[in-house]
Amino acid sequence: VWPPIWGRNKKVFLPESLRHLLKDNMAEGLLSPVNRQLLNEGRLSLAGATKFLDVYLFLFDDLLLITKIKSAKKKPGALDASLRSPSPNPELHGLGRDGTVCSVLDQPIPLDRLELKNIDPFHSAGCGLQNAFLVIHQNRYQQCIGIFTLQAPSEAVKKTWLSDIKTAATAYRNVIEPPQPLLRRLPVNESSEI
Repeated sequence: VWPPIWGRNKKVFLPESLRHLLKDNMAEGLLSPVNRQLLNEGRLSLAGATKFLDVYLFLFDDLLLITKIKSAKKKPGALDASLRSPSPNPELHGLGRDGTVCSVLDQPIPLDRLELKNIDPFHSAGCGLQNAFLVIHQNRYQQCIGIFTLQAPSEAVKKTWLSDIKTAATAYRNVIEPPQPLLRRLPVNESSEI
């Protein structure tokens, strides 16, 4: 489920009578191009100012998507086929069967605009976290436009996520900006002749 802009950003004012103008532009197929690969997925906790939120992350080969897990208004088992994931992960399929859905929490984070920060045990214990790391979303001007403090259920899961995200981000950056070969400097023969 992709919430509309007026649902994600309370500062947006759009009269009810004009909302139909944006409903056709809801990016339904954004997350399902044929060549996109799902690299990792799983449940983590997102630390908020006063509480933790259960989130479900999808790491693709070009972006990271953070979704929140919420109860659907439909009867259990009545989840739309369009919302079902082709994922082999039984945890995600269980979400759909018990009447819950994943709703996009924030815009997808392109891997070339993502920075990771590991939070060591000393600092995470000081703020009541365990197995935590930061996902920082930057715009094209390298300004921070989003920070997500994520907590994994174990240190091993945290290390897996950090490794997978770093590997995917490096691979994606190499695809969109291939490393340039170093030019060899040719020896210059000094001469007074032209």
